[in-house]
Amino acid sequence: MFKKGKMMLGISLLLVGCATINNEDARDEKTAVLFGVNEQVDQEMKEEVESEAEAKNDETKEIAVDYSAYFGEKDGCVVIYNTLDEQYYIYNKEQVTEVFSPCSTFKIISALIGIEEQVLSSIDTKMNYGGDFYSIDSWNSDLTLQGAFKNSCVWYFRKVLDQVGEKCVKAYLEVLGYGNCDVSEWQGSGVNATEDTNGFWLESSLKISPIQQVQVLYNLFEIDTQFNSKSKKILKTLMYIDTINSYEFYGKTGTGNQNAWFVGFVQKEDIKYYFAVHLGENNETNISGNDAREIAQKVVQNF
Repeated sequence: MFKKGKMMLGISLLLVGCATINNEDARDEKTAVLFGVNEQVDQEMKEEVESEAEAKNDETKEIAVDYSAYFGEKDGCVVIYNTLDEQYYIYNKEQVTEVFSPCSTFKIISALIGIEEQVLSSIDTKMNYGGDFYSIDSWNSDLTLQGAFKNSCVWYFRKVLDQVGEKCVKAYLEVLGYGNCDVSEWQGSGVNATEDTNGFWLESSLKISPIQQVQVLYNLFEIDTQFNSKSKKILKTLMYIDTINSYEFYGKTGTGNQNAWFVGFVQKEDIKYYFAVHLGENNETNISGNDAREIAQKVVQNF
């Protein structure tokens, strides 16, 4: 299920395109080069890459697990990938391939793109507060990357992505294989009250499945994709939450309209599990990313 060869090829081409572009016109030109190069890749190379990916599919095993006790009355699914035995552990298999808005889990990718494009340089990169009042008090001030990630501040990442530009973001998503890669509703669907709290990743055009969330994180952190090692280091710092049962626990919540996530990974020495917990629209009560995180923590405590 993991398309390693294609990922490595795609990233190499991406580096021809978007990196270190300083204005929108230049981004458009460079991104056009990126897609032009993609179209010219030798067909035999493409077939070889796809063959390797299919072989990996055949090797990967799926094991059904019962995590119903952790969900209580909530409806949802869990996908876990063990990097040592190369096995998936899946709860509610029929749900893990359904696609949903990523909501604030997309801040992982937003941060990655911002760092790669030099819009962000460290966890201390500051964005200036524009003066509007937000119901989440922590958003009503200047914020650093670390503060914005921790407090899931939409306006901060809206500024980051706008500085990168739509075509460049689209190119990164294509390379990452991030769900449907659809950024066509760039300004969002109007699910929130203000322009700077809306975006294509918030109950809008971009969709991704739980199993794709796991694949993207695995490919990002485990395969030599030529993403800057600095980017990965910053992401791990941002995503770190706690140590549970001797495992370092990393992740990000996401909350939408009856759509809640927690995605990330746990690590102990050479043991690493990538996971996604999703709660869906069949829940009678309100659900949140914190609910999904609590389920993930219970799962980790039993590793």
